Amino acid sequence: MTKRFGVAHFCAFATLVCLVGLSVYGQTITTGDLTGTITDATSAVVPSATVTLKSTDTGEVRTVQTNNNGVYHFIFVKPGNYTISATSAGLTSDTTKVVVEVGQAVTLDLVAKVQSVGQVIEVNEKHRVD
Repeated sequence: MTKRFGVAHFCAFATLVCLVGLSVYGQTITTGDLTGTITDATSAVVPSATVTLKSTDTGEVRTVQTNNNGVYHFIFVKPGNYTISATSAGLTSDTTKVVVEVGQAVTLDLVAKVQSVGQVIEVNEKHRVD
């Protein structure tokens, strides 16, 4: 009886190890990644730029900073439709649409341009100087 009990334990343990191994192996990828480089109009990289990723499906907003090489990286991005843009001191990129799919690694480079500064001066004639 002792030998049967030992064999039963061994079989149960072996089955448990196989099930745990299969569950770890069988994990499914459910997100994507988005990466790219931010440059200016002269193709120079833009370090420390703020890159904003906004889901047009849910409204969720995520931001990251570019590294010293102007590279940004969003990980674990849920599949869906997004807009992405970048800003830095005096620079801004166009807002670009991007679709992220399951298991996809999207590379999207952005060009930041000099922000236009507008100033409106309104003059009203109230007193007339003679």
